[in-house]
Amino acid sequence: MQMIISSRRVKSDHNSIVVKTALDAIARLEGAGNIAQVVLSGSFAADPVLAAFIEEAYPTVRVEREA
Repeated sequence: MQMIISSRRVKSDHNSIVVKTALDAIARLEGAGNIAQVVLSGSFAADPVLAAFIEEAYPTVRVEREA
């Protein structure tokens, strides 16, 4: 399962979860054990602190940035 963090409207499929805030993303990561990848999109892709936090707090989750 992949989670996309984006303030923009993003089309998702049955293998994706889309959230609009970092707090929503953390809540999903805490609640769902099946997220393997987080995609930071839009302004979130330029946030090195958020990416570093996710990588450190959830070492089994791969973090990618989308332009």
